[in-house]
Amino acid sequence: MFACWLALMFDHIMTRLMIPQKIVMFVVSVDQPKWVILAVVLLFLLVIGMILDIVSIIVIKTPILMPVITAMGIDPIWLVSC
Repeated sequence: MFACWLALMFDHIMTRLMIPQKIVMFVVSVDQPKWVILAVVLLFLLVIGMILDIVSIIVIKTPILMPVITAMGIDPIWLVSC
């Protein structure tokens, strides 16, 4: 329960500081193929999956990774299936 609360606070702070928008601008400016960006996202999820429970991961990853995935033109099903 405490981890879920921390994840929600993290989500709120990230949104208020506009961190996802900054990450999207950085990823779009990096000239890499889509599969490289997707591989980095999957590695990030693998590492975070070793530390946190699934609810916290969903709350943390969605506001950060959804704008990145949609800006790169990757189907969001890749984010949902992870």
